[in-house]
Formats: sequence, structure tokens, C-alpha cells
Amino acid sequence: MELLEQSLDLANLASPGRQPPARVVSKRRRPRMLRMLRGFVAREEVDEILSLCRTATFSSGEAIANPVSSLCQVLAEDATWRSTPLAAAVKPIVEARLLPYMRLVLACPTLVVGQALIRRYSSKGRREHEVHTDHHAFGTAVVDLTPKSGSGLFVQCSSDHGDTNERLHSFVPFASPGDVAVHSWDVWHGIHLKPDHERVSLVVWVRPESDVEQGSCSWYFDAALRDGDPVAAYHIGVEAWRQRTIGRAKTALLDVARGLATGPPIALLRSVGGATQAKRWTLQAVEAALQVQQGDSA
Repeated sequence: MELLEQSLDLANLASPGRQPPARVVSKRRRPRMLRMLRGFVAREEVDEILSLCRTATFSSGEAIANPVSSLCQVLAEDATWRSTPLAAAVKPIVEARLLPYMRLVLACPTLVVGQALIRRYSSKGRREHEVHTDHHAFGTAVVDLTPKSGSGLFVQCSSDHGDTNERLHSFVPFASPGDVAVHSWDVWHGIHLKPDHERVSLVVWVRPESDVEQGSCSWYFDAALRDGDPVAAYHIGVEAWRQRTIGRAKTALLDVARGLATGPPIALLRSVGGATQAKRWTLQAVEAALQVQQGDSA
């Protein structure tokens, strides 16, 4: 099996004529990560999974709240695999090959499977999903089992937080069934399908084991405190809304007041859940950060 790793530069992924405008990016902002593994899932493994999909039961229910609502079968959650034929076929691919790779490239040796599922799109169902991030995942892997050029998973090429400008979106270049894309938590992405694309994909979300046990997303606090990252700070706002822990979030955000003073592009903020509340909290956090810088910490 031929395996080729390709690291993609999101800032330069847009096709000619759609290049994002030049922007001054803070040196403290860590680069977003997107990598492709060509031929990661062997053709016979792809064929077996697709064959099982023809008789498998799919539903629109997921354990983790997800606005990307489409037919799926959950294979694993919280590091525990289910007892289904599809789960049995996918588990060795994920546990023995994909998970060790993700631990390496995401520099986190304690990563486990937060959730894994097979997602299926029919001609009669939903065909697109707007730009979002996988808030509950430290990293994401997507295997397109039925790829089609100019259709499927796309990523945002600009550095703006949740940019909805379609000119700055680019489809991930899946070349053949079994190619896998791995990206970090801060990569904005979405789905847009051509009318004749009957897409089937394997999606794996990973999280540190301690976060699975505690139901937390600790990496946002780490990134914000270490790098003064306003994108991570925004996700802290999402977490504050989700867990109703405003006090903890405010304490962390005040520690990165200087990074928040410039503020993320508020008009472009998006979230997988609680967007309105998270946006309101972010505005309040930016205001509080400015007050701290001016000597008013009340």
C-alpha cells in the first residue's frame, strides 16, 4: 500500500483567482494544520466499509450536539467502540493506524477517540453545511470514501475567524477513496456537494483522555494562556456558555488581555453551538480586557 503524506498550507490553498488578501497576522498566532495521507485506507478496506453501509442502519442522532445533521452511524464515543459490523471493520484502521498518527502530528500522546462515525449523504437529504469548527475535538480526521472533484469537504483559506466568503473556501483535494485529511481544532470548514455526489465519509474526532473523562475542552485555555490567541479565547467563550462557567472563563480571558485588545473580527464569529451567546460573551470579554489594560479591573 502506497502511503504519501502531504502538508497543505491553508493560506495558499485557494485556487488561482481566489487568493485571500494579504493580512498582518500576529506572530503569536500558531499555524493551522491540515495534512493529507494518500491511500491511507486500502481499497479493499474501502470496499468492505461501503458494502457494510448498504445494509447498515443510519439515523440523524449523535451523542455530541452537532448542527451538521445528516444520516450517520456512530461507531465509537468516549473511547468505547460499539458492537456493530461497521464498527468492527473501522476500529483497527483507527486504533492501530490513524490514532497513533494523530497523536504524533497533533503533539498530544494521550489522544483517544472522542467520537467516530460513518456519515452518508443522499440525493434527498441535506447537501451542504456552513462554515464551522469542531468545537468538541482537539483534532479531526475525515476519510472520503466516495470522493468527487469540486465536491465534499472544503476549508477556509483566509486567516479570519469563521470567514463566510465563499471565494476564500477551497475543496480538500481527496484524489481517491481512502485518502484521509487530518486537521487541528482551529481549521474552519464545511460541506458542499454536487447534485450527483452520493457522499459517504468516515469522521473521527479525537480529544485528550482527561478531557473525555471530565467532559472538558482544556486545550482552548492552554492555547489562550500560552499564545494570547483570540481564536482560542473565542472558544473559551463557547465553553463558558456550554458549561455555564463564566467566572472561570473571565479569569482566563483577563490573563490574555493584551491579546484580546485587538479583538477577533466580531462580525464573522461563528460556532458549532451557542453562537449568539458566545458572541455576546466575546464582546464582553474584549471590553473587560480593554478595561484591564487601562487599569480598571473592577
